[in-house]
Amino acid sequence: MPDGSEPEHLPPDDDMTNLADMTEVYSSYKSALFSLAFRMLGSVTDVEDIV
Repeated sequence: MPDGSEPEHLPPDDDMTNLADMTEVYSSYKSALFSLAFRMLGSVTDVEDIV
């Protein structure tokens, strides 16, 4: 940290909560991300790799 203090680490339970939250966010935006990436790339295979 810039002020010299140690960074705080999350307990394992909080890491799992964050993972669950991130998974929920990803699931809610997956189709929109897929559509956008397909319009940019034009290849389903490439889009699956990206998204």
